[in-house]
Amino acid sequence: MAQIKLTAADAADMPRIRALYKQAFPSAERMPFWMLRRKVRAGLAELLCIADERGGFLGLAAPLLDGDRVLMAYFAVAPEARGQGAGSLALAALLERYRGRCVFLEIEALEPEAGNYAQRVRRKQFYLRGGLSDCGLSVQVFGVNMEILSSGPPVSFEEYVDFYRKVFGERYAAFLNIRCLEERKQNG
Repeated sequence: MAQIKLTAADAADMPRIRALYKQAFPSAERMPFWMLRRKVRAGLAELLCIADERGGFLGLAAPLLDGDRVLMAYFAVAPEARGQGAGSLALAALLERYRGRCVFLEIEALEPEAGNYAQRVRRKQFYLRGGLSDCGLSVQVFGVNMEILSSGPPVSFEEYVDFYRKVFGERYAAFLNIRCLEERKQNG
């Protein structure tokens, strides 16, 4: 796999995008798809189709945007493309697309009692290998414990909540019941 193309998802892409979105993310972590589309129309998000050089569907990315900050809210590689380097290439392409901006993302917290603990560990290792760093910030969003990783300086809890308020508004941010579980100061 030599190249990855990131393009705005169009109507023809939607069935595959929507199916992967539902398959890849637990319902507790998915915002309603109509809300994601509304954020795209408002210029607060992108819904990207990840494809190979021939246009073959490899996955999706749905970053939320606020000035120089980008929350990679959803990033998934299609099951048939996993284990072939597509995810690493796509992550590199996404970080390049948003170069000069702070890209951050939420991953499920590494909780040893979780049924998918090994998957969570692999996911975190993937992002760390891809150039993201642990911010030292653990949060709970709508009852789901998450860790925050960043391509730039660590994101503080205040910055994290501020991002949600700016992209979704005060009411929705309050509805998500965002709580700080841990905020470790980073060296440097």
